[in-house]
Amino acid sequence: PANSIDFHDDFLHPEDREPVKSGLAKHFKTKKPFDIECRVRTKDGFYIWCVSKAHAIWNENDRAVRVYGSLVNISSRKNMETALKESEERFRIAYLNSPMGIAMIAVDGGWIDVNYALCNMLGYKREELIKTDLSSITHPDDLGIDTQLVQDMIDQKIPSYQVEKRYIHKSGQIVWAILK
Repeated sequence: PANSIDFHDDFLHPEDREPVKSGLAKHFKTKKPFDIECRVRTKDGFYIWCVSKAHAIWNENDRAVRVYGSLVNISSRKNMETALKESEERFRIAYLNSPMGIAMIAVDGGWIDVNYALCNMLGYKREELIKTDLSSITHPDDLGIDTQLVQDMIDQKIPSYQVEKRYIHKSGQIVWAILK
């Protein structure tokens, strides 16, 4: 088994050598399946992402006598995961730093997330605003129409709505806004 662990050094990405060695050592010690994602160098010298699985066969003396394994190329999936993370990060930055106040609101009116422009518009720090809910910062005279329009969306009577309404700034001042 020690030679099979060392063999991987020739084609494993340097950052993946230790996790693969540790995983194999754990497999030989515990007999639990070995399954790890790692980068493997191809004959052209490029690294591809693979799932490496291995299973040892033990003899009656509890000694590993053979190891079966497989490598499956998962580079496409890893590339998609990376692209998705990058896209999510770009969206997060655009969302948080948009000059327009934006919020994600749960069906019950609680905040899922708010951006900095909305916080500035209403005079709250982000952490403070998230602890409130939409009804607590909506002018009482505007709650009924807001509630009805949200219910109409939930009931799929309308796909979206736009309404001019009043919010209550942290200082108590009225802030007029168009909610889309």
